[in-house]
Amino acid sequence: MLFNRRTGKRLAAGAAALATALSLAACTGPDAAEPTSGDSGAAHKSIVFDYPYTMLPVYPVVLSAAQDEAAAAGYELLTTEDEGSLDKQVANLGTLITRGVGAIVSFPIETSALDSVLQQAQGAGTKWITYGGNMEGEDGSLDLANTESGELTAKALGDWLDQQGITSGTVLVLGNDTVELGRQRTDGMRDGLKKYAPGLKVVEELALGSDEGAAVTQAKLVADPSIDYVLAVNDDTAVGAAIAFQEAGKDVATSFIAGNDGAPNVLKDIRDGNGYVKATIALNLSEIGRALVKVSIAAIEGKGETTYVATPVLATKESPELDELIAQFD
Repeated sequence: MLFNRRTGKRLAAGAAALATALSLAACTGPDAAEPTSGDSGAAHKSIVFDYPYTMLPVYPVVLSAAQDEAAAAGYELLTTEDEGSLDKQVANLGTLITRGVGAIVSFPIETSALDSVLQQAQGAGTKWITYGGNMEGEDGSLDLANTESGELTAKALGDWLDQQGITSGTVLVLGNDTVELGRQRTDGMRDGLKKYAPGLKVVEELALGSDEGAAVTQAKLVADPSIDYVLAVNDDTAVGAAIAFQEAGKDVATSFIAGNDGAPNVLKDIRDGNGYVKATIALNLSEIGRALVKVSIAAIEGKGETTYVATPVLATKESPELDELIAQFD
């Protein structure tokens, strides 16, 4: 599938609608949570899943598995609607901490800004589980192997270059430094290129999302038309780079773009094998959803494993797991 700007916007709108619909069907936002009225037993049996990017297509899959796991264990799962805003994330978590909950699983927009929230939670007897990384003093964590994921995008490019017999060229790294996850993936891409594609000239720029990915890639292509390869911090940004490649008339056969997150539209395009994006890094989303509940319960009840480390999967057209990864979103 070749991309255009309308395609990118439709994909983003569809993902937002899907996440919103599923989120409304669940117990979402601090306003949806019932006050515990001092009932410490009720608070003990509740878990908050604080994920600020509910518009992403990965969110409903993780949420659904977490809801099933929580229900089976006799726990209530609450969610927040942060809308990608750090201020809203802090406010929502503060409200829920005041009401009383057993554990919070939070994907911090900025870890340093949530240090005081973590302390507030623990002071109220709430366990703190960091999603996607680590925070000092946490009670548990879900490590999504961000640095390794970044390295795997570079490995995908290196493997492809070896297959083509190419030893030189220019690669554009579209990184992100606004959140810890982005910084870790960007560092992984840099380190991976040194390891798997040392002959390439590396050009770096910051971009997040399809619009920025397209605009930044277009500008870099004007300055250096020799750019034939892109490593992007996420799939949405990779789609933007693909739009820029298409508008520049780049040959699909001799171009390579790798993203991260295993978005369903990108996985399907990789399977079909007719686009610029030839690789992404995916995770078992249902496993992560179940793990966030299990880790929370272990922290609350004081027994069991409070750390989970995800295993990233390099998804290319040849990957045996490709159909299974796509089926997660059905």
